[in-house]
Amino acid sequence: GLGDVYKRQGRGYATEALEGALVWASTRWKRRALMAGHFADNPASGRVLEKAGFLYTGETRPAFSRARGESADTRMMVWLA
Repeated sequence: GLGDVYKRQGRGYATEALEGALVWASTRWKRRALMAGHFADNPASGRVLEKAGFLYTGETRPAFSRARGESADTRMMVWLA
């Protein structure tokens, strides 16, 4: 249930999943760079991206948040293989 989701928070599952996706993207898709972003008011997502090797570009742009039903500031990041 939802309680289990909260208990798993902070255990590295998101970082591990993202690292696996980056390996897949670089080997299967032959991607050398990827762009990502996280909502400015969600720094935990930024930490996950940083742990996987993403760097901030210095750009913040609005992006639609389905959960909010409106745009929110998004901090852009880049990953280079």
